[in-house]
Amino acid sequence: MVVVLALAGCGGHTDPPGPGAGGADSGMADAEQAPTADTGAGPPDAQAPDVAPLPDAPRADAGVALDGPGKMDVAPACAQAGEACGRCCAGTTCVNFPSVGDLCAANCTTGAECQSGCCAKLQGGGSACYLASGCSTTPPAGGLTVGTYKVTVSRDSSDLYKVVVGAKLFIKTQFCFEFVYFDDATLVWGGKFSPDNRITFSTKQSCTVVDVLAGQ
Repeated sequence: MVVVLALAGCGGHTDPPGPGAGGADSGMADAEQAPTADTGAGPPDAQAPDVAPLPDAPRADAGVALDGPGKMDVAPACAQAGEACGRCCAGTTCVNFPSVGDLCAANCTTGAECQSGCCAKLQGGGSACYLASGCSTTPPAGGLTVGTYKVTVSRDSSDLYKVVVGAKLFIKTQFCFEFVYFDDATLVWGGKFSPDNRITFSTKQSCTVVDVLAGQ
């Protein structure tokens, strides 16, 4: 029997070994040398990856309009009654007050709703609280009608004030303890038994008025 041996590299051309060449041990060696996946736990001096910062969230305390991303525009608060006109709050109207300027004034329907006792009609319609001098007149000699009056009074006795200038009247009050003499006061009269009846003294103290009596 004749045995023919094929020797690699002896005069003939052979293909290079494939991926599996070298046997099982060679394949395991290749696997051990392959780079492993990055689990995030690098060496102590490893640099963290660059991450774009998140935009700033809107600030809840922003009271003014701020430029830039993430900022929130907040409308300014409205002006209350007695404050300078800008954007008057609901229920108020911008009114000009002599020697003071333009102020927001509370809307009203009767003088009883105003601290001054004066609910003045506006040129553009409606009414707003105004200075007492804008409504007051001296009481007529023939008796009072519904309105706001400017009176000069002195305390006559308990819960009784005498009009000492002009019409001869006595103003009967309830639980009023103002000791005044020739005081410039404002009388709001809505008619007998009206809950709006009151007198406001120059001290800004007010008292309920029960009745107005004719004097001698």
